[in-house]
Amino acid sequence: MMRVGRGAAYFYIGQLGFEQMLVNSIHENKADAYTFNLSEGMNYHDEIEDAYVHMADSLAVEPGTGSGGNEYAERAGKKSHYHGYGGHDPHIWVSFKGARVMSGNILKALTSIDEENQAYYQSNYSRLVDRIDSLEEVLQKQLENLSCRSFVIYHPALTYFAEEFGLKQYSIEYEGKEPSPALLKKLIEETAAEKVGVVFVQMEFDRKHAEQIAREIDARTVVINPLDYQWDKQMEIIAKALAAYGKAD
Repeated sequence: MMRVGRGAAYFYIGQLGFEQMLVNSIHENKADAYTFNLSEGMNYHDEIEDAYVHMADSLAVEPGTGSGGNEYAERAGKKSHYHGYGGHDPHIWVSFKGARVMSGNILKALTSIDEENQAYYQSNYSRLVDRIDSLEEVLQKQLENLSCRSFVIYHPALTYFAEEFGLKQYSIEYEGKEPSPALLKKLIEETAAEKVGVVFVQMEFDRKHAEQIAREIDARTVVINPLDYQWDKQMEIIAKALAAYGKAD
């Protein structure tokens, strides 16, 4: 907080609970602090994955007849407040649309507090957007002819990425919890039927369930780091894995 107090501005994502607390604390301790929401203008998704809604339907049972699908159905039928996100999926930075929104908000913020250097920021912003556009084109070509357009991931961080490229994300974790044996079994059955070839796992999470599913469905486990400062490198890793192992025939 002392370092923040000496800073010229504080940038935050927008839907992370711990950041909301930090921003409130910053304003309480430094009334004139500049704070900028990098997600301004982004259309957030409710944090309910299509895979969970789908699996809730396929596991559904009549009330009182057993526990089969009730766990999934209950989760899929209400908005999540997972990790204090307020019911929204916050992982906007793992997408090209999110990267553009965040970059534009950074440009707007910097030029508002440092008007003398507007041309410098605009030049850097233009080069960054060109890089984002170029990388998106490369990934579109890599992913356009996949025979299997689904993947498994431990922590559901690729919702927006999946939407951009017409992919389906199956998440192992939900609301920060590991799946029950029944749900894990159903997840394995569904992804095996689709011949899913990739199971992503973030480096900061336990790999046990991801590796188990990968063995069961004969898929590759690929470690990714959505929090890497080298954003473009991670996007390339994700796309290359899908292109290499996303062939069902």
